[in-house]
Amino acid sequence: MLSTTIGTVTARLELGALILTDSKRPGVELRLDGDGPRLLAEFLSQTSERGTNDRQAFRVALSPASGLAVKLTGPGAVPVTPVSISVTGMFLAPIGGGSLDFTIGKEVPLQLEFEQRTLDLHGIVCRLDRTGAGLLFREAFRGEEVEPPPALTRIVMELQRRAAASRLETAR
Repeated sequence: MLSTTIGTVTARLELGALILTDSKRPGVELRLDGDGPRLLAEFLSQTSERGTNDRQAFRVALSPASGLAVKLTGPGAVPVTPVSISVTGMFLAPIGGGSLDFTIGKEVPLQLEFEQRTLDLHGIVCRLDRTGAGLLFREAFRGEEVEPPPALTRIVMELQRRAAASRLETAR
């Protein structure tokens, strides 16, 4: 039996049928057989990419030793720590068990500090979960084109270089 789990939903193949179950709803299942699995696959392959979580840029995972500090600069700002960054956005987590008073679509002013330089940006909240918030940098886009500020590109490239060097050193 082939199966995979995405969030709380498990999809499994049994005797040519695709069976979907949700751990939050025990005893309830959706069974697709005959043309059902093929029709579902066609539907999913034709779904607009706008709703996916595809990355437009490489994301660098950050450690406390990365040297990047982030400050929210708006009213009611709480201390945060950067979890990951790309030239299009970042994921932030509240420090010390706090919470982020954000809503999807909210614009959040922030300041990046790296190697004695600061960069002021505006993040648009695009993801929220119990661990933190994902922000898109407004300044990284010109219409639908990705055009990050050169200072942001330099920061991300240096963080990426350091992360790669660290992985290389660990592998030795």
